[in-house]
Amino acid sequence: MAIDTNNKFFRKAKIQYQKTSNFLKKRFKRDEFWGLTLTILVVAFLYILFLFSGIIEDLINQDAIVLADTRIENLLYAFRSPKYIHLFLWITAWGIWPIVSSLVVVLLIIFLILKRKDYIIALLVTVLGAWWFEALAKIIFSRPRPDVAWYLEKSYSFPSGHGVIAVAFYGFLAYILWRLVKSWKAKAGVLIFFILFILAIGFSRIYLGVHFLSDVVGGYLLGALWLILGIGIIKWFDFKNLDKQKNEISSKHKKIIIGLIIMELVFCFAFAFSFNPTPLNVNLLKKESVNNPLALFNDYNLPRYTETLVGTNQEPISFIIVASSSKSLIDDFQKAGWFSADRINLISLTKFFQAAFWHRGYNQAPMSPSFWNSQVNSFGFEEPLSSSSVYERHHARFWQTGFSTDGSWIYVGTASLDDGLKWYLISHRISPNIDAERDYVFFSLLKAGVVSQYQKIQFTQPEIGYNFVGDKFFTDGQAYLIYLK
Repeated sequence: MAIDTNNKFFRKAKIQYQKTSNFLKKRFKRDEFWGLTLTILVVAFLYILFLFSGIIEDLINQDAIVLADTRIENLLYAFRSPKYIHLFLWITAWGIWPIVSSLVVVLLIIFLILKRKDYIIALLVTVLGAWWFEALAKIIFSRPRPDVAWYLEKSYSFPSGHGVIAVAFYGFLAYILWRLVKSWKAKAGVLIFFILFILAIGFSRIYLGVHFLSDVVGGYLLGALWLILGIGIIKWFDFKNLDKQKNEISSKHKKIIIGLIIMELVFCFAFAFSFNPTPLNVNLLKKESVNNPLALFNDYNLPRYTETLVGTNQEPISFIIVASSSKSLIDDFQKAGWFSADRINLISLTKFFQAAFWHRGYNQAPMSPSFWNSQVNSFGFEEPLSSSSVYERHHARFWQTGFSTDGSWIYVGTASLDDGLKWYLISHRISPNIDAERDYVFFSLLKAGVVSQYQKIQFTQPEIGYNFVGDKFFTDGQAYLIYLK
């Protein structure tokens, strides 16, 4: 049957198709701003906006990344050292306003000298827009800062202002330099340097405990939105062929620009080195007294299980120990033949990998951290099965609860047997029978004569589960309540 092309519905569909086809063709035209350039910018903007709205949704609904926030902060807090504190204070200083504002002013002066109105407008829109929206978002969400902050910040936590300005301003600076250099090797060098620099600023905020991970990610995304707008302004001027500097820069102007850059860098480096805010006194544990150690779980609803990074349950608590002090707890384990695990740092990890590779002993080998009540374990004890290997060992982790009873402190702990290494020596593999290891730890303390009284209680339901690295375990759910002498 022949198609009647004069049919009004056919003509209408043809016209609509042509409009759609022409619209799509224009979106991919390379010779005008409203074509492929705008298409890429809009797609990038909408994608970043989608990710940013996802972070906001996670924040509101307390989803995985937010649940991991506190544990990541506490984990990094456990690894703090004065050496790294000074390094990350220097890095974080590059995101505070005295440095950023002075850099913005110097850039504006340079752009004025170069007569680049496009750069001036784009820089002001990017930086001021990012700053204003960051300040507005902090007020809207009013998220408190982490409890482990190294120094006092007087604004709210979400989103990270450093994250916003790192991407918005330093990303803008990277884009300008990327346009200036000619070779692809130099362009790649500029991008790699600024990506690493921006990531370092964000990580410094997490390491110093003044922001959560989700704050920094949210800040990056908000800054990226304004960076895209700034790039869009510059590209619009490019296609309009406006404010292009066609003349060579005079030698006088070159000297002025070089002098400004040198003076600004001297100021920034000096200010960053001098940035040393007064540290806060961090105390993560509430100090409360209870009549019975089990009140922590029955009355205060503290968790009966250890936790993964995102807060899901793993091994249940196997020990509730009452000791006069942390030193007393450590001393009693040492009397029972246990070694205190070294803190995880570059030195201890290097020593561990060397011992694992060469099959040597390391009695104080560091342990992977575990969480209870969002806190990283306070102590680690181990007893190697062989003096010439780190592959197999008895090990126990303990947490200081912050609660006391009759003047003595209450600790909780777990135990398991490492029976090998996996993931190319990255993690130990545990034996699934954690009850046998619980009993082994208890009887080692009992034989050492450091136990004054004890009780074996039904603490959780019998179960089969998995730890954070996917190792299977089974337990009858019992735990030891132990009073040390």
